[in-house]
Amino acid sequence: MNIKAMSDNHGYLPDPSSIGKCDVLCICGDIMPLSIQRNFYASVLWYTNHFRNWVNKLNCKKVILTPGNHDFFFEMLEKIIAYKDNQENEYGWVLDVKTLNHITKRDRSDKIVYLVDELYVYKGVTFYGTPYVSSLKNWAFYRSDVELKQKFNMIPEKVDVLLTHQPPKLNDCGLVKQTDAFNYLSDFGSDILADAIMKRDIKWALSGHVHSGSHVSKKVNNTNIVNVSLKDENYKVSYDLFEFDIHCDTHNPDCEPHMYVARNPSSQLWLFDCQPWKDENDDWDSFGNCMPLDENLFPNVTCDDKPLEVVVKEFTDGD
Repeated sequence: MNIKAMSDNHGYLPDPSSIGKCDVLCICGDIMPLSIQRNFYASVLWYTNHFRNWVNKLNCKKVILTPGNHDFFFEMLEKIIAYKDNQENEYGWVLDVKTLNHITKRDRSDKIVYLVDELYVYKGVTFYGTPYVSSLKNWAFYRSDVELKQKFNMIPEKVDVLLTHQPPKLNDCGLVKQTDAFNYLSDFGSDILADAIMKRDIKWALSGHVHSGSHVSKKVNNTNIVNVSLKDENYKVSYDLFEFDIHCDTHNPDCEPHMYVARNPSSQLWLFDCQPWKDENDDWDSFGNCMPLDENLFPNVTCDDKPLEVVVKEFTDGD
């Protein structure tokens, strides 16, 4: 499985053609533009009208995201959900927005997979996301050291790809170098997270938060550790996306190819090899491959339904 990773884009959305093709894009937080990060309504509009449209244009099958300390929008949504659980409230209209279902209802069929203290398995590869940071009391997803230990202890014993916002104090991933923005050298990596990682079987630990942290992957024990921030401490785009491949156990049933079935208003049924979206004509489209299916298959799938994720066992002549 080919994976690309980035973090701390702060509103910057790279041209999809520059990202190229991959199976999964991992984002380790701080996606919101600085100018609107504390404005909930503006964040909703930017997320639905800009971020999601950008994701739909990416040539990948999944975008796996854990938020960061600048992403007040996500933390506020979490609080709204916990407080009212779909009841009317000041922001109640958000809970019914279909484009936010992957957050509010943890809709795993969506192209975006949002992880907060959760494990997600995609084609046999395990991903775990946790967004919390220390020392920033007035920012999103801040937790005390006691709370951080509790949160990081929730990380499973075995994970293929760990997404955190704050870096561990390992491989200089949290090292702030002297720049125009900082005139001192300090390591903002987390000892608590480092300890949690070293006690577990984790293949890759991806993080951001500290923009000038080490962008060169280094294996510590059995874990590859790297900072994947895109911007430097002056908020200028200075780094490329990080890319790596990870082995998927082909004997694992989760590795069987996942595809999507969707029906157009004309009643034509289509099979897609990656998550499709509706174009301006209300037809389903995607950046991957597709093939028409017999219209009589999947009679319960209508043009108004979201794509149905299916597992293809095998193709035979005549299928």
